[in-house]
Amino acid sequence: MANAIVIEGLHKTYRRLRGRPTVAIDGLSLEIEEGGVFGLLGPNGSGKTTTIRCLLGLVRPSAGRISVLGRPVPDGLAETLRSVGAVVESAAFLPAMTGREQIRLLAAIDGIPDRAADDALEAIGLAERAGDAVRTYSLGMRQRLALAAAILKDPALLVLDEPANGLDPAGMRDIRLLVRRLASEGRTVLLSSHLLSEVEQTCDRVAIVSRGRCLTAATVADVLAGAHPASLVRVVETDRDRAATLLGGIGALVEPAGDLLRVRGLQGQEIAATLGQAGLWPSELRPEERHLEDLFLELTA
Repeated sequence: MANAIVIEGLHKTYRRLRGRPTVAIDGLSLEIEEGGVFGLLGPNGSGKTTTIRCLLGLVRPSAGRISVLGRPVPDGLAETLRSVGAVVESAAFLPAMTGREQIRLLAAIDGIPDRAADDALEAIGLAERAGDAVRTYSLGMRQRLALAAAILKDPALLVLDEPANGLDPAGMRDIRLLVRRLASEGRTVLLSSHLLSEVEQTCDRVAIVSRGRCLTAATVADVLAGAHPASLVRVVETDRDRAATLLGGIGALVEPAGDLLRVRGLQGQEIAATLGQAGLWPSELRPEERHLEDLFLELTA
């Protein structure tokens, strides 16, 4: 499968008149395949927005190479942007204009007919409120209006920077479903966020970044599967310390987890065999369910 985005050794340093320079991106390398939703996950200040700005030509990198839809950035950017839609941080709209007027105005600038603008409003679920002034829109509706502007050109690549930021749970759900639907139409969606549950529910693949570096990147399932899997073991309370000593003696990392033991470094059959040989029989032995939040906190600690 071809790559929609390739980033190689990206660096971005902001120089200051006074004080030390700020390193926003520190050697980031990343490949994003075509199709589906790719999550760029990291805490605030991790370099997500700067990376997106470099991809879109809004910021010039200090070093490194970028390719978007097979063309280099910034040299091929003028042609590339014809196939890219983006929402970077908070979109600005004229509050007195209606949603329809805003989108039709943006369409006219690119020579896109009014019909396409109306179709975009229909696609993101704003058709019924398109005749209302933007000042009457909720934050979630303004996010939808920004998405309507981003899909006007029917882009192959959609870049969304924190699209659910500041929304209530219902608004977050609506944006999540909308992003999934846009990806199901064959687009590649790059979505940056610090909201772990949203990335886990929305994205097919994910990269976790911190301090301008990529810590891990793969499908969400593979990232979780490779994250130091642990088993949870329940034994009789009086045997718990002895079980922990036995398992620790053969190289496992053992720690309490409520009324169970969390065991890392051993497979389930190894745990059962070790305890069984000592006459300790676990009443419960299961893999620990992992969430992206657990891994995120481990990697960015």
